[in-house]
Amino acid sequence: MKYIYTILLVVVFSIHSFAQTTESESNNYVNQSGIKYITGTGVYQGTNLPQGDDDIWYIPFGSSGTISITLDNAGAGNDAYLQCYGNSSYYDFSASSYIATINYNSTKSFTLSANKYYFFVVRGSTVSATGPWQFTVNSVGTILGGVVFTDGSAFTPSVAAGNSNQVIGRFKLEENINKVNLTGASIKLNGTRTGLSNFKFWSSNDNAFDAGADTLRGIAVPADPGDGNAVSFNGFASEIGKSQTYYFLTCDVASGASGSVQGEIVQNSDLTISNGSLKSALSNEVLSNNYVPLPVELTSFTAYENNGNVELHWQTATEVDNYGFEVERASSRLVGTMPRQDEWNKISFVQGHGNSNSPKEYSFTDKDNLSGMIRYRLKQIDTDGSLEYFPNKFGIEVEIDMPTKFELFQNYPNPFFKGSGGNPTTTIKYAIPSLETQDIASQLVILKIYDILGREVATLVNENQKPGIYEVDFNASNFPSGIYIYRLVSGRFVSSKKLLLVK
Repeated sequence: MKYIYTILLVVVFSIHSFAQTTESESNNYVNQSGIKYITGTGVYQGTNLPQGDDDIWYIPFGSSGTISITLDNAGAGNDAYLQCYGNSSYYDFSASSYIATINYNSTKSFTLSANKYYFFVVRGSTVSATGPWQFTVNSVGTILGGVVFTDGSAFTPSVAAGNSNQVIGRFKLEENINKVNLTGASIKLNGTRTGLSNFKFWSSNDNAFDAGADTLRGIAVPADPGDGNAVSFNGFASEIGKSQTYYFLTCDVASGASGSVQGEIVQNSDLTISNGSLKSALSNEVLSNNYVPLPVELTSFTAYENNGNVELHWQTATEVDNYGFEVERASSRLVGTMPRQDEWNKISFVQGHGNSNSPKEYSFTDKDNLSGMIRYRLKQIDTDGSLEYFPNKFGIEVEIDMPTKFELFQNYPNPFFKGSGGNPTTTIKYAIPSLETQDIASQLVILKIYDILGREVATLVNENQKPGIYEVDFNASNFPSGIYIYRLVSGRFVSSKKLLLVK
């Protein structure tokens, strides 16, 4: 009897072992999708029992300690059993070894090694077995793993107008099991903007985007969905690396793009992951450290004549790497004609604000006493040397009317003050008419200051001047307080006015 009993044990063990480790069963496991995680103590439920339609549960690689599991049943009777497999290399049941079986209404404990992957498979012993079923994890050691999400709050994108594949967001996924894949992503785009198109989603092995080396995932989204709406990418499988996998969102930025944009993963369901799940809950996770300002957005540019000067004013809504503006001027030979490129001259430079998401005001006054039709434009220069013309390369046109007669204006301020807290400087303004309207040939202009006794004390102007409106400052800091006379002479024109200097 002892001999027969021994043979019977060998046979039973061989059949049992074969039933749980055949290659066909292993292949069924390998082909399963939607692997679920054991994340701690508690009840885990399902309904799939028949062979070939198994429920697979996974404890992440690196977990360690003692696990105790009880297999309960709520309708499948003793058809249910739970098998545990372990593998020290990677996720592949065909290379895994059988560890234990837990039968219906049974409890089993065993040790998890920190250097193995563990898979728990709930199965039915017959094809006709049905659920539902449940097993309870009574205790478990240290659970590691799960897909770790890192947002883009430390990432500062920089986009260039007129270029494709400009990065506007980034995030990172990490997992310590192979064959966990990202298969879909939906990214909400916040911010009011124009000029964005052709949105793309990429995976990368490092944190620096390279369109030539990184992998495009899914199909590009051609149109901007607008503020608060999402771009979605599907139909791909990007394996999440054990060290890390970076994902980039890019788009094409038109030369006239404006506004700002920021990508956002709103919740876990925005990322579709096969054979795994996110380790933590996501809530409005940003993909950049701030709204990405699109290149310099000029909202207004005006030019108007003011007493012979030209006042230029412009405003930006956003700026990216804005070094500044060159103010350029050209004369129009006829009304409405466009100057040649070589007729534009730089007359000033105005420093930019670098990077800004708020409106910025700029101004410049051209005091060169011009006449006729004048054009102005701005050459916006980035810190990398790239440039763009505003409002366009032809600029805007201003007509400057010339004075029709000589005129000497009252100084301002008057009176003016010297001494502590005072300003000993006053401005004298005068007009020189155009040659067509004046009745003298000489354009020599002389402006002098006299004291109350008629003695000359200063000469402010003594030169030939073109027609226009002029302003001259008189600094009286070295003069005693009192009444002074300023006198303008040009040909037969003579005009005098009083000014008062107060101590």
